[in-house]
This record gives sequence, structure tokens and C-alpha cells, in this order.
Amino acid sequence: MYQIFTSFNEKYHVLAAACIASLFEHASSEVEIKVLDTGIRKSTRKKFERWALKKNRSLTFIPISVDSYKATFANSIELPIDIEYYTRLLAPYFSAQPTGKIMYIDSDIICLRDIEEIFKVHLNGKVIGAVQDQFLRTMNNGIPNYAELGLNGNETYFNSGVMLIDQEKWKLMEVSRNVLLTSKANQESIIGWDQYALNIVLLDHWKELPKTWNEMIGAERNSTFFRHFAGPKPLIPSFSLSDADLFFAYHKQSPFFSCWYKRRRTRFALAKFLWKLKHYSNIIFNTSYNTSTLDI
Repeated sequence: MYQIFTSFNEKYHVLAAACIASLFEHASSEVEIKVLDTGIRKSTRKKFERWALKKNRSLTFIPISVDSYKATFANSIELPIDIEYYTRLLAPYFSAQPTGKIMYIDSDIICLRDIEEIFKVHLNGKVIGAVQDQFLRTMNNGIPNYAELGLNGNETYFNSGVMLIDQEKWKLMEVSRNVLLTSKANQESIIGWDQYALNIVLLDHWKELPKTWNEMIGAERNSTFFRHFAGPKPLIPSFSLSDADLFFAYHKQSPFFSCWYKRRRTRFALAKFLWKLKHYSNIIFNTSYNTSTLDI
């Protein structure tokens, strides 16, 4: 049984619905999806669970709180202030199988190919497999205090949105514990929460995967494995149309599509109508005052 972990709260359930729909489409019944639940309403969770049951897919929700970290690390470390952003560190400790590989993906990702392909990747003794970050490409971009830490600023910096994890090596190196300690000690320099500390702790212990395993928006779709909506999300009107269409192609398969999308479509249609009304009123009437400022 392959295990895929993701994490989200109520605010992100719309994005997560598209993510899970894509996993349902590109995963066999041998894939188990586990959600690290950081604050999802009971009604929302039930909706997800009924959907998974209907699709004959394995979907499990694991409630996460500060106590989850304390129980895992036996109260032996002081946690960072923004601990809610470090949830992925718990994935290896909630695995049903303590050995072998698991995968973690962010909830703002769409899967476009057979999910089992990534589990066939050999890590060659490394703790994780990941992709170079498209925006923060090197250590001097992602770790502001790299020089103070004695790091080479030209070293490749990875994005933690997609990680193939060797559980045994992760636990042996105490990666989660060391990431929390590193984050706490460098709180003022952190960019990207746990991604910052993961790059420090896993220096020389990660395998670089092809960029197609974690491509940001705008990339060619033919070879993309995971499309990552990092930064702006496809829920805003100005988002790239082709990527928005990709997102909604999966989101409409979810039980959350109808009511949410209708409200969104109505708001956008109204906003577009009002903009056109203001714009053309200036052209048609050519008035001496600016009608675009009128409260209509």
C-alpha cells in the first residue's frame, strides 16, 4: 500500500478538493491518502469521506494540534511560534507502515500522471527526493543567513511541496526534531517556514528529482507530473486562464464544486458587468466628469 500525505485546514479545503480529485483519478486502490487535519470542519470532513467511499478510495483524516508535536517529541523541545506551518514533519510518524517510502504533497498541487511512478524512484541512499525550487533556486535566495551558518550560497535549494521520503532514514537522522530546533534558533531569518530548515538539515541528504515532478504554474503540461499552484491561487480572477481551467477541471469532480463555483462565477460576472458599464459610460457620454468613480 502506497501512502500519500497532505495537509490543510478549512480555509484550504477548496484547493485540497481539486488535489484529492486528481489523486483519485491517477491513483489505484493501492494508494492510501492521509490528510493531516489542521482545522477542518466536521461537515467538510464528512463530505470528503463520503466522496472517497463513493470512489472506493482510502482517505483518512488525522487531527493535528500542538499536542501532536509534544506527544511525538516528548515535550523535549521548544516549538516555533508558527507551528501550524510545520505539519508535514509529522507525516513519517503517522504512517501505517514504519518502513519504506511515503510521499508528502502540498494541498495546492494537481497530479497529472500515474501516482505510483514516483514510488519507483530510487533515492540512492538519500533521505528524500525533491525538486529545485523554481523561485528560490539556491541557498543564498532561500536562507538569508546562509553565511552565518557556514553554508555555500550556490548550493541548490529544494521546494518541500513534493517530497518522496525514506521513513527509516528520516527517523534515524531525527529530521523532524532537527528542523524544529533549527527553526526555533533562526526564527528571524526564516523564509518558507519548515522549507528553510529542511534545506539546512538535509544538506547533502536529498536527491534532486526532475523538475516535472513539481512544476509551478505556466509550465508545459505534456510532461508535468505535479502542477504546483505556489504563490497566487487559481481562485482569483487574474489567475492564468490555462492553469485555472486545469484546476477547475479537477475541482468540478469534487462535491464542493457546485455551490462554491456558482457563487464565485456570479461575483465575477457582476464585477465584469460593472466594470464594462463604467468603462463604456465614459466613452458613450464623454462627460466632463469621470463616471468610473460613480457609486453604481
